[in-house]
Amino acid sequence: MVKKILIFLGCMEALIGTEMLVYQNISVTTKIEPALLIANPQINESEKLRNEKNLSTAQKNQIIQTFNLVNQEIQKYGICKGGGFEIAPYYIYDNGGIKKQIGYQTHWSVTCEFNKDFLETFNTHLNFIQSQIEKNPYLVFTLPSIHRSVDENQDKELDEELNIALLQKAQGIAKKYAKTLRKKCEIKEITLGKVEEPVAPLFALAKSSSKINSNASLDSIISPTAKLQNKTIQGKIIYRCY
Repeated sequence: MVKKILIFLGCMEALIGTEMLVYQNISVTTKIEPALLIANPQINESEKLRNEKNLSTAQKNQIIQTFNLVNQEIQKYGICKGGGFEIAPYYIYDNGGIKKQIGYQTHWSVTCEFNKDFLETFNTHLNFIQSQIEKNPYLVFTLPSIHRSVDENQDKELDEELNIALLQKAQGIAKKYAKTLRKKCEIKEITLGKVEEPVAPLFALAKSSSKINSNASLDSIISPTAKLQNKTIQGKIIYRCY
């Protein structure tokens, strides 16, 4: 028994007198509430346009004028970007595989990014678009879904907070190693990285609005409920104990 104790003490002495490196992966997780609202309003051709084989200059101008008015509206507050459009022949293939034109197609879209303070502005845009589409039989407006995302500033601030929290955790672990090994332990090297859980889309209203009563305005779209998401910062740590 005495021999075993002496061997154990000898091993501890050797361990205490030797520098060692300890490798460890650590992580810190926090919750984040996405604050950015994103939507993609779109306008497409109606069935009438899709079956209008011969489109006159006046008819094309009617479509162009509607798109121009809508683009002027969305430029007022700067929450939506885009607005390009096209008017192109619409083709199908018959049973014999022959391509033939049966009408015209068109497409317009914008990407809107805003916080909840601009939700009323976004709804104002939608109402204006709807009012213009009701006057044009060649176009159909689709009310967009809204989903939440993390904006760049919010993400950057959270990264900084998580990096500090991870460093604090790493220093705490160094103290535990020092106490266990009876050595002085310090962080020799740390590599930071991040693994972020994807933010699932959270949808509000989404439906075709081409047949809404022209005397009525659209009901306001409310902000979708925010679901807290996990964000994790990971670090690879090398401790030097001596």
